[in-house]
Amino acid sequence: MPRLDNTQGFTLVELMITLALLAIVATIAVPSFTQFIRNNQVKAAAEELKTFLMFARDHAINNRAQVKLIFKDSTAWEIQRPSKQDEVIRTLEHSATQAKIVALNSNRTAAISELLYRPSGVVSAGASFTICRDNKPADGYLITVEPSGSIELHPKGKKENNTTNLAACE
Repeated sequence: MPRLDNTQGFTLVELMITLALLAIVATIAVPSFTQFIRNNQVKAAAEELKTFLMFARDHAINNRAQVKLIFKDSTAWEIQRPSKQDEVIRTLEHSATQAKIVALNSNRTAAISELLYRPSGVVSAGASFTICRDNKPADGYLITVEPSGSIELHPKGKKENNTTNLAACE
């Protein structure tokens, strides 16, 4: 058989070396990518909760009516109108496997099961919410609700003063 001088392509050895390099890169990248996805899931849960709280406050102000947030369990929360036989206005559902949300009073000594926004936008009592995954406070978020009704999402792993590390997820 005559040999072609312009033959182009890969040899089997070149292909095997390329596949081995791809396998090494994938082995290094997959754990980092998994952690990236987990961190984004926790942040998304924190942003979603902040939006949920802001919606409840805005609804109370705009409709000049009390709005009650009911924390049924760690995966399903509701916004209700007490003046209309606890009509459910909005529901927040999230996966506890992606992020665990804990609702506590403002000094974080006791769990709370509801929060009441008044028509002026103030809240019945301050509250704090921690959002974590795998009980890791360094990767968690804190949301505080002041008695005035203001809502703040603190930086990842930080407490109210934004300099002290979050000590626990509960």
